Amino acid sequence: MLNHKLSHIGIIVKDLDEFGDQLEKIFSMKAVSKKVEDPSQDAILKMYKSDATYFEVISPNSETSCLQTILKRNGESLTHLCYETDNIEISLGQIVDAGGLVIKPSIPAVLFGGKKVAFAMLSNKIIIEFVESGWLDKMPQ
Repeated sequence: MLNHKLSHIGIIVKDLDEFGDQLEKIFSMKAVSKKVEDPSQDAILKMYKSDATYFEVISPNSETSCLQTILKRNGESLTHLCYETDNIEISLGQIVDAGGLVIKPSIPAVLFGGKKVAFAMLSNKIIIEFVESGWLDKMPQ
């Protein structure tokens, strides 16, 4: 059994810049990465920090992005919890063994400097992302 450490909370929004401004003004959060495009996720992403908690702000990069479907169905909302792991494949296997399913197998992520991420869904429909350990030092500044 692997140890998993909470990495960040994912939030999907229509306008990344507008929401980021709110985070900074209302909650005094700080941007800890530059805004990046990730073609494999058809998304624009930016990481913010409040004390020891990280928030990944995500917006669709096109009208055909699958993220548009999420926004239409759920509106702007929390999308996932992300856990840091030393072995994504074993972590995904643990989700499957517990009755969940893999949504997206591991792929390199632009926001994490090429560190791999993968997405799974627990049996109760909560989305979990896994990111390879060491992601914090790889974010584009």
